[in-house]
Amino acid sequence: MANQDFSETLSLVLRLWACLPRHRKKLSAYLLGLMSIGASTEVFSIATVIPFLLILSNPGQAFSNPVYQPLIHTLHIQSDHDFLLPISLLFCFSAFLVCLIRTLSSFFNVRLSSAIGSDISSESYRRTLCQPYLYHISRNSSLLLATITTDVNQLIYGVVNPLITTLSSLVVSLAIITALVYVNPLVALSIGFTVITVYLLLSVSTRVPISHLSKEQALLNRNLINSLQEGLGGIREIIIDSSQDYYYHSYVQSDRPLRRS
Repeated sequence: MANQDFSETLSLVLRLWACLPRHRKKLSAYLLGLMSIGASTEVFSIATVIPFLLILSNPGQAFSNPVYQPLIHTLHIQSDHDFLLPISLLFCFSAFLVCLIRTLSSFFNVRLSSAIGSDISSESYRRTLCQPYLYHISRNSSLLLATITTDVNQLIYGVVNPLITTLSSLVVSLAIITALVYVNPLVALSIGFTVITVYLLLSVSTRVPISHLSKEQALLNRNLINSLQEGLGGIREIIIDSSQDYYYHSYVQSDRPLRRS
């Protein structure tokens, strides 16, 4: 069951990628590059934490450390107390750079997801309009409305946006683990194994409930739009028959479960 859900998700992602226009694919490549830069800044920020803490706790030891001698000679630092300022500035700069890249990455994540959603929604509407008349009279209009509006939103915010966020986190994690492998392979492999295990356990335990929830939301959305269309489209007959309560309860039966889901 889990393998089938994973295959369906992967197939959906591949078909979605194939449907994207060329300029959206270029934007995705640029975003991947920004993720790589963000991963590098994360590693750089972590690397500056150790010397910063070492100088705060023992400035003399840090000043005599051979690793920092090139920086000391370049900046013409004469004492261990003078060494605190450049390292502090370097640490602050790395923290600022990480925050800046994260903000830019989050901004472009949302922009790309929204742009993909607009492309899919517009293309769905265009293809619907191009269908023959027999197609329109044989299909429920509420189903078409739900597909173009609600289902597309669920695709973007339930698949595309989480996928981009997961990819960004994966790039950062791989960069950090690679840096840790260079410093201490045993610790890095232990951390990597723990992170991957926890992620797989969470993924397996939540995939089925999320899949059922998304299908339930799609059905409730269609019922909700259908109820609104029937109520507002036939308002004349509803007023004549005094059947407002029936359509009200029909709407509530779809709206409340949707709000709770």
